[in-house]
This record gives sequence, C-alpha cells and structure tokens, in this order.
Amino acid sequence: MAGETHRPGVWKQSNKGHNTGRHRSKGAVDRENRGKVGVDGRVSKKVGKKGGMGKLVRRHQQSQLRQMAKDQVLARKREVGSVGNPPILVGIIPLANSQVDGVNNLVKNISSSMSDIELAVVGGLTHMAVPRFKQRFCLSKPRWDSLHSVLDVAKVTDNLVFVLCPHTGMDGWGEKILSSILAQGISTDPTFVVGSLDEISPKKHTEVKKLLVKALERKMPVEKIWSVDGEQEAVNLIRHIGSQKRKVTSRKGKRAHLLGEKIEYNRESESLAVTGYIRGDVLSADRLVHIPGMGDFQVDRVTSAGEPVKHNNNNKGDMEMEEVGMELFKAGDGRQELDIENEVDCMEGEQTWPTEEELQDAEVGTKKVRKVPKGTGDYQAAWITEGEEYDDNDSEGDEEEEDMDKFSAEEESDDEQYEDAKEEFVEESETMTTVGDEDYDTKHVNFAEEVEQMEALKTARMEGMFPDEVDTPLDSTARIRFQKYRGLKSFRTSLWDRKENLPADYSRIFQFENFDRTRRRVMSEEVQGVSIGSYVTVHIRGVAPHMVNDLTDKDGSLVVMSLFPHEHRMSVVNIAVRRSALAPDDPVKSKERLVFQLGWRRFAACPLFSQHTNGNKHKY
Repeated sequence: MAGETHRPGVWKQSNKGHNTGRHRSKGAVDRENRGKVGVDGRVSKKVGKKGGMGKLVRRHQQSQLRQMAKDQVLARKREVGSVGNPPILVGIIPLANSQVDGVNNLVKNISSSMSDIELAVVGGLTHMAVPRFKQRFCLSKPRWDSLHSVLDVAKVTDNLVFVLCPHTGMDGWGEKILSSILAQGISTDPTFVVGSLDEISPKKHTEVKKLLVKALERKMPVEKIWSVDGEQEAVNLIRHIGSQKRKVTSRKGKRAHLLGEKIEYNRESESLAVTGYIRGDVLSADRLVHIPGMGDFQVDRVTSAGEPVKHNNNNKGDMEMEEVGMELFKAGDGRQELDIENEVDCMEGEQTWPTEEELQDAEVGTKKVRKVPKGTGDYQAAWITEGEEYDDNDSEGDEEEEDMDKFSAEEESDDEQYEDAKEEFVEESETMTTVGDEDYDTKHVNFAEEVEQMEALKTARMEGMFPDEVDTPLDSTARIRFQKYRGLKSFRTSLWDRKENLPADYSRIFQFENFDRTRRRVMSEEVQGVSIGSYVTVHIRGVAPHMVNDLTDKDGSLVVMSLFPHEHRMSVVNIAVRRSALAPDDPVKSKERLVFQLGWRRFAACPLFSQHTNGNKHKY
C-alpha cells in the first residue's frame, strides 16, 4: 500500500487556465527571458513613486508648495495700492437714470466714512488714501449717457460698482450697459449697491434686496446687494473692494496702459499730454500707443508728474518727494513707425520680362526696310515675303489706280442721289400717317404703359417660378457678367485656394510666415521703460486738431494703451458674432457700416456675413 499512488478516475475535475488578457503572464515572461535579468529587473528595495521619497516626505513637500502659493497671493494683495503700485481703480456706474445723482452721493458717503482719509480730485477722478487699510483708491465716474466712455473705463478698472434703483432695479439703458460690459469681460466680480432707501420702510429693506438679487440672477450670479446709508456700511464696502480677488487677464497684464486724469493739447506741435498712473506693464516710448476711438500714435517722451495723494513713509516720517517734469524716457532711433499698410509693388508679380536675345531680335527687326505696294497696311505688309519686290514707277499700276478713283467717284454721286430721294419719301409717308390719327379710337390709350405693366407681370411670374435664375444681359457676355461666381462639384470636398482671384487691396496687408512663432518672440522681449505704478505724463505726437474736439466727451475716460510690434498693422479679421437678446428684430445686412469693439480697439467697418461652419469654405 505504501508504494501505490492515487490514480484519477473518469470524474477528475479539470479547471480552466487563467486568462491574462492582452498582457503576458509572469510565467510567459520568465519562459521568454530564460533567466536573463535586465537593468530594471535588479532586486532592489521598493520606494515611492517620486525618486525614493517616502509618504511623509511627499506630504511635507506638498504643504511647502501650498504655503509658498499662499505667501505669493498675500504679498500681491499687500502690494496693491501700496508704495510703488498704482491705486485701486474703481468705476462707479449707475444702471438707472434716477441713480445718476446717487453716484455722487455714494462717492461722498465713502470719502467721508473715515476721518483720516486723504482726498484729492483730479479731472473728475477722486483719489483717496485710507491709512487704516494701507491702501489707495481712485474712484471714476464715466459719462452714463455714453456707452463708449463706460466701456473704456471698464477695460482698465480693477473693480466695478453698479448702483441700482431700489424701486425698478435698472432701466432699459442700464440693462444695455450691463450686457455690454459682461460681453466685453471684467477682471473681478462686480459689486451691486442699492441707492438711497429712505423712502422705503426699514422692515422692507431686506425684502427689496432679495427681489433685486432675484432680478439680477438671470444676468449673472449675485451674492449680496450692498447699501451705504451709514458710516459703518461705507467702511465695510471699502474693505470689500480692497480685499476682492482680481484675475490677471492677458489684455491688461501684458500691455502698459493708463487712464488719463489730466489732458492738455498743444496746437503748435500737435501733441497731446496725458497724465496718469502706469498699469499692467512697463511703458516704453519706443513703442506705439493706441487711444480707443482715435487711432495709433507715436510717443515723444515720458516725464514725471506729482502724485495727487501719496503714502506716508514710516522710515522718514514725511511725504515722498520727486522732481516734477523730469524726463524719464525719450523715444530713440528704434522707435516704431506708423506703417499701417504694406507698400505695393505693381511690378512684383510681372513674369513676362523679355530676355536679352528677344531684345536683340526686336532691335534687328525694327531696322529692316521693305518695299510694299502703295496703300498697304501694317497687317498686310506682314504677309509679304522678303523675296517679293515692287516698283513704285509702274505706269500700268498708276493707270489702273486712276480708273479706280474715277469709278469710285461716280458711285459716291449715285449714292448721294439715292439717299436724298429716300429721305423725301420718308417725310411724305410720315405726313400721310399723321393726318389720319384722329379717325382711330386710340386717342386715350397709352400703349407704352400697358407694355411696361405686362413686362412687370411677366418678370414677377418668372421670378416666382425660378428665383435662382438670372438672364444673361444683352449688352455683355455671360463670361464677364458672372465672372465672380464659381461652381463647385462638391462644396465640402472641392479644393479651395484662399489666395485665388483676391482683390488688389489684399496686397496692402502684411503676412507672417509663422504667426505663432512671431507672437511668442514678441511677447518674450524685455521692454525698457517706465515702471508700473509711476505717475507720469505721456507726450503723444501727431494728434490732429479735429480729434481734440472729442476730448471734451472723454472727461476722466481717456485710455492710452501701449502696442506690441506689428499690432498696429492692417489685417483681415474673422469674427463669430451672435445676436444679443436686446437687439431689435430688424435684419443686419452685409456691407452695412457697423462699429466693432475687439479688446482695446474700436473701429467701424462694412463686414460680410457668412455661414459659420467647421469647414474651410463659407457660404455668403
């Protein structure tokens, strides 16, 4: 019994092998390697995923990164409005006609909420230094009736405060302003302040604010409606504005810009002096500047100016002093030029210039002199071979020519007599027909008008039956009449050359071999100029006198922006547009003059509207 082994019977259980799927099993890998060990297969102690760091080390590293990010955000908040940085720019905009005076009351309540606030009013802007919060503020009140002024101020402000009516919230014009600002984009969440609540019972103040929040939620999410009826509420509003989180957009963070507080124009030199704080980036006098609604200009120089409100220096105990009018930066030889359009060379596309051999053959051909019969034209002379000779003194030829002249003179006399007789016969027939007109009952019938009506009915009927067909005109060929139309076998798969048959005006546009590479190179360049937060005066040259008439409408809303290289040049822009809910139902026609606002720019153009599809061809 000890030597006997168990033999499986018929009912032995057989299990299925493990399915490794698309991966090989460990046994299959060992069989393929046959004992070979690679560099990565050496026996080592298991470590963490990041270079052998343990769990505690990784956790400590993540906490350090979080703390570093918090410190950077806190330092950025402390720098805003501090020494060497521009004050916080706040735009106060009413959303109802009844709250235009409420804006002045709001500024008055904010500025008088604390006794240690330092105030200064410059060009419609109210500068305010708050020692309690160690911050400076600049309150701007753009013209409420000018949509362009409101949009220009909204581009540069750090915070926006909208004043609502306690009864109606906002009217139609205020709704248009709010929709336009939201479509343009804002860097921070706006603050909504309700006007004076004196006419409303104190018990209903909370209910009124809830109704206003509900009305604004269809536009954007609103957390709270503020009211400034007392000093404490004004202080809380200032604290909220100063501690609000701000997003840094590429439009504001990568371009130097300033809001004009003082504007002076010199008609002799045609220069405009704009004073304000530099924001966004370093301002260079070698680069062009753009003023929305006016155009691109060159900068002559940048000089220093005295700040309206300064911070107290704790180390020295007195106000920071600086020399006013000192030249900080002057434009040099590397100044950008206003080459908006490309210089067109009319002979650039010429490809039929003759060679030297063709020029020599042409000179030899012009010197050849051949004898041709009298009266032979240039076209007939080209068919005469060089071997044929003609004698001008041939007497027989002269006699034949004289006979031909006599015969032609006789024919001309006969023709004149026939034309005279024909004219007399026509006159007699006309007099005979006009005598009997009164005998017919067609005196009051206008045949021309009936024919025109019949033609109009026929045209309308044919247009209804075949609306897409156009008859070929009789005075021109179809090849010329329909030369701007093009037929495609398949609109989706047919090849389309974008530069084929372009108008001559397209040659004035600058083209880039690689636009993305040029953009990266321009954005990475280091700019030498006046630093951020400096209160300076920018002297702009080349401002025409007729542009100064519009400066009275830009009181406290003139914006000056620095341009990158190539950003001022003319181009073709493709834009995807959609109709706003506030727009009228009237159709917008192509080639109709419209006003566009893209980023900082505002210009008028006559656009072409096409279908917006994912293909490379778009139907008009």
